[in-house]
Amino acid sequence: HRRGGCGRRGRRADEEGLNHSGTGGARIDPAPPSHKVHSMKTLLTLFKLLPLILAAVRAVEDAIPLPGQGKKKLDLILDVLKMAYDGGPDLAKDFTWDRLVALVVPMIARIVDLNNDLGLFQKTQPGKA
Repeated sequence: HRRGGCGRRGRRADEEGLNHSGTGGARIDPAPPSHKVHSMKTLLTLFKLLPLILAAVRAVEDAIPLPGQGKKKLDLILDVLKMAYDGGPDLAKDFTWDRLVALVVPMIARIVDLNNDLGLFQKTQPGKA
C-alpha cells in the first residue's frame, strides 16, 4: 500500500477534495480556509475604504461641480487612490492595483448614483448663474 492514494484514482480523489479516512470511506472537505479568509479580507477592506471613498467623491464633487465631467472626476479619485496605494504597503499586500480598481469603481458609481437620486449633488445648468 502506497501513501498518498492508490494510483491514478487516489490522485484524482485528492484533486477533487476527497480524502480517504481511516474508516475506509471518503469524505468531502469544506472550502479551503484561505478562500474564506480572502473573501473576509475583501469585505473588511471595502468597509474600511467606504468612508474614504465617500469623502473623496464628495470632495471632488464640491471642487468640480460641473455636470458631464464624471470620467475626469473618477480619474482624479483613482489618481489619488493610486498615490495612496503606491505609498503604503497595506493595500498592495492584499490586492493588485487592477483588483482594487475593480472593487472601487463600482462602489464609486453606486455612491454617485445614490447622491444623484437623492439630489445631494447640485446640478448646475451651463450658462445660468
